[in-house]
Amino acid sequence: MGPRIKSSGTIFGTQGYPIKKSYFARLNYVHQNAVRHRLSRVTNQYPWCSARWFEGVASPAMVEAIYQLKYDKLQVCDEFTPIV
Repeated sequence: MGPRIKSSGTIFGTQGYPIKKSYFARLNYVHQNAVRHRLSRVTNQYPWCSARWFEGVASPAMVEAIYQLKYDKLQVCDEFTPIV
């Protein structure tokens, strides 16, 4: 068995988010990236995003809960500049 991680702990750059919630907030951040950078209107329509797969395998309640998580508390370096 691998090392155990307390679910009430925190991980770098989360500003107090528990590990599990931080992971799901980061998942939401990744899924929303294409929309935020205007590469797609809807996350699940961007061909290189896992959102379509995720929405197909996760329960609707889980998808909704994760997509409601705010990711503005995460400290993520994002230096993306779209080429127009």
